[in-house]
Amino acid sequence: MRRIVLFLLAVMALPLVGMAQAKLTDEVLAQLDHELEVASTYDKLKSIRIDSLKLLCQAGAQASDVELYLKLAREYETFISDSSLSYFDKAVETAQAAGDTIMMMKARLGRIKTFGVMGYFKEGIEELNELESIGIPDELAGFYYDSGRQLYSYMSSFAEKGKFFELYFDRLDYYRVGQLNILDKQSAPYLEFLAE
Repeated sequence: MRRIVLFLLAVMALPLVGMAQAKLTDEVLAQLDHELEVASTYDKLKSIRIDSLKLLCQAGAQASDVELYLKLAREYETFISDSSLSYFDKAVETAQAAGDTIMMMKARLGRIKTFGVMGYFKEGIEELNELESIGIPDELAGFYYDSGRQLYSYMSSFAEKGKFFELYFDRLDYYRVGQLNILDKQSAPYLEFLAE
């Protein structure tokens, strides 16, 4: 008898669960609709930030040109990848001309992320291997692990299950673990990568 009562209660509760799920789905869809309506505002704000950085570059603040190029490249990273790559290239060239090895390597590590976004995996791997052969300074270890992690994350997401997926995922895990080992254990990035 107890089983029958529990069964009947469960059957009676199903419509309530369905209604709650439908309400939640409606709320999520409404939020998505709102975000789509204001998407142009986000694009405008990003364009304003980019234009401000471009004005600073044109003003000729030469000592910080590399950093400005890096900021522009990062702003463009998932917005307009070709422009991101172009500004990373400018940062590399400017740092090389100034003899600033650290900033040049930082720009090249940033360029690896953009290669991943664009699907230029071969170029990203070559850049990463070349930098590894030179040796990554301790102060750039975070950038190094983050760049490798992002590149192999893109690669593994495009690979089908099997040999290549496993290879890419193993490399992704190598960079993720490296990043975990240098992050503050209480930081949000550490907890995010640990959960991943």
